[in-house]
Amino acid sequence: MLMHLNGSKVRVLSDVLQLLAGARETDDLRQELAKPIAQLLDADYLCSRDWDPASGRYSICAGYNVSASHVQAYDAYYQFHDPVTPRLKARRNPTRVSDVVPQNDLVRTEFFNDFLCRNELYWGVNLYAYAGADCVGDLVIFRSRRRKNFEEQSLRILGLIQPAFTAALVRLREKRAPEAVPLPLLDAGRSVQLLAQRGHLSPREAEVALRVSRGDADKEIARDLGIEFSTVRYYLANAFRKLNVDGRSRLGFEVNRLIS
Repeated sequence: MLMHLNGSKVRVLSDVLQLLAGARETDDLRQELAKPIAQLLDADYLCSRDWDPASGRYSICAGYNVSASHVQAYDAYYQFHDPVTPRLKARRNPTRVSDVVPQNDLVRTEFFNDFLCRNELYWGVNLYAYAGADCVGDLVIFRSRRRKNFEEQSLRILGLIQPAFTAALVRLREKRAPEAVPLPLLDAGRSVQLLAQRGHLSPREAEVALRVSRGDADKEIARDLGIEFSTVRYYLANAFRKLNVDGRSRLGFEVNRLIS
């Protein structure tokens, strides 16, 4: 199969497999994977979701060409009016959307016209990672209408990635959370104020960045602050950009520096 990939794509595939082998943190891994996997499949969009069986909800936790408004619309409404995911989730192998919902049927749905089409998403393929009966994550990948549907080669590439993707998610789920970066013993309000002022963050961005730097999980932050998981990710992405960092460990050191 590799004989059908050009040299640049072989390198991207190698980079993806190396990322999966060396991953240390789930959310960082998913974000780092998003762009190279999209490039490998000539895709215009990719997101990775978490499934919470207790609430019966999906949460988009990383993506490529995924806007905050898109995430919020999916979280609030469209995941409950999605005719595609339940059919794809029943399949354990990478599968094209058109293999479970004919394109002529899909284009007549609200999900397509008011959600997918507005984001220029037309041809889709999904990969699900399972640990036994539990879905531990997925990749949702789309091309625009200007392109052709995903080829059999795309499915084979995802088939190569799937075991390593699944193993990485399972390993990181079972791994003990890394120790948080030690922070000065300031009260939280003062720390947020300093971080916002010195890092040019909004108060909410500073609050989320401070909590993340202390080792708190995004879902825990969302629950404590009374906001959506996707909103936490939005504030965190803004903090990464404004502080010029590209991961949680670097964020911790930068927060520590700014509030010291």
